[in-house]
Amino acid sequence: MIKTKFRISRQEMGTVIVFLGVFVWVPYFFLLFSGKEAPIILFLILHLLGIFGGSKLRGKPAKEAMLFGKRRRKISRIMIYVGVLAWLPYYYIEGVIGQDVAITPFLFVHLAGIIGGVLVRGSIWLSQIIQRRANLEID
Repeated sequence: MIKTKFRISRQEMGTVIVFLGVFVWVPYFFLLFSGKEAPIILFLILHLLGIFGGSKLRGKPAKEAMLFGKRRRKISRIMIYVGVLAWLPYYYIEGVIGQDVAITPFLFVHLAGIIGGVLVRGSIWLSQIIQRRANLEID
């Protein structure tokens, strides 16, 4: 019988945890659409733990990876910050002023910033893979 060791890197584990943090909203919306009361604070805490914990596990990329796609990396970081900070005016209007406001525009800006930033960051990763393959074909 052959035994193989299954090893997962910190980066891979961090990515899995980030995805779990994002997909924690699936049961929330399932409960919401089925007419049951869903405690948003619990799902929000799980979401933030997954996102921040997974990104912390992923760590910083290697120095040579940081130099590749520097402008796109900066743009993606700004887009993600804008997506996260979209909630500040919402919570200010709801919490401080006490006025009811529709969540849809804030959710749209949040998702557009986060998804757009992740796609730009993914384009860096894809460019690195293409460049590595091109370099291998030349050698």
